Amino acid sequence: MNRLGIFGGSFDPPHLGHLQVARQAANELELDKVYWIPAKVSPHKLAENTTPSRFRVDMVRLMTQLDDRFVVDTREIEREGPSFTFKTLEDLGIEFPKSELYLIVGEDSCQSLPTWKRADRIRELAQLVVYKRVNPSQRVRAEALLNQDYWLKGLPIDVTSTEIRNLAAKNLNVDHLLTPEVAAYIKDEGLFQI
Repeated sequence: MNRLGIFGGSFDPPHLGHLQVARQAANELELDKVYWIPAKVSPHKLAENTTPSRFRVDMVRLMTQLDDRFVVDTREIEREGPSFTFKTLEDLGIEFPKSELYLIVGEDSCQSLPTWKRADRIRELAQLVVYKRVNPSQRVRAEALLNQDYWLKGLPIDVTSTEIRNLAAKNLNVDHLLTPEVAAYIKDEGLFQI
């Protein structure tokens, strides 16, 4: 039976924290593949201006070429309307009926999981794999967790895509937070400039 990691998000941009989490999950859980799934429109980020999907997919492709366990999956970009995790997991369950699914989320996402559409269905379809955040406001309260949730053992992630965009918009160097390929792409495309 294959073990598949499901790693969704805006990836606006994908950064070294994302790479660390994906590799940590693949190693700790012995995942056969990690599916990076950029969201078209996250229901929790409707008010935010998101970089057009073609740029985000390109950056995810650059990131995922660094590990042969990584796969880019654009089903949410191609789907009409907001990206609902339960629907993506249902689709993957049909596509890979003999696979175990592991949904990789940050503490902040785990905290808000009860507000996600069909949160009960998400927990039926996949085991939750949670990575730690450094910011105390993103710490998970005990009631948001279940006994079967898996905590990654790696160091907490201390970077967010929002911080990178804000720094880049102020013309501050963000290369140390990105892979060289993604940093070069952002410069070449003139992304995140005011």
